[in-house]
Amino acid sequence: MGHRALFIVLLTSLPVLTSAQAQTRPETIRGRITSDSGFPIRGATVSATMAPDRTFQQTTSDTAGRFTIHFAAGTGDYLIHASAVGYRSQRKRLTRAPADTALTIDLKLTTEQLQLLDDFQHYAIDEFGGGNILPGMVGIARN
Repeated sequence: MGHRALFIVLLTSLPVLTSAQAQTRPETIRGRITSDSGFPIRGATVSATMAPDRTFQQTTSDTAGRFTIHFAAGTGDYLIHASAVGYRSQRKRLTRAPADTALTIDLKLTTEQLQLLDDFQHYAIDEFGGGNILPGMVGIARN
């Protein structure tokens, strides 16, 4: 009778194990990083953060702007972040639909505009000379 009870417990827990295994599976995220004018961005840093445990993978895009990130036990829910020098970074959520066999995302980064400000006057206070205000240098600031 003890063996029969153990068998029933094992039999009823089998579907639970199977559904837990079905939630995670090997997944590969592929995509392409391009500029706002459509040109591939080489060397962009691309990262994928997996929900809910925040497991993190990172790579760089190749000469065609393409990247691949692999998770051995993926959950199908990711935050993708791409950045490159001279471009504004971008984040997008990527979620696997039940029928999806591959995860693909393409990101378009816009050129980062430098904003030149008017010339400004910089002053320094001479602490050793009685607190007089000394003129500094004139320059251009980047916002």
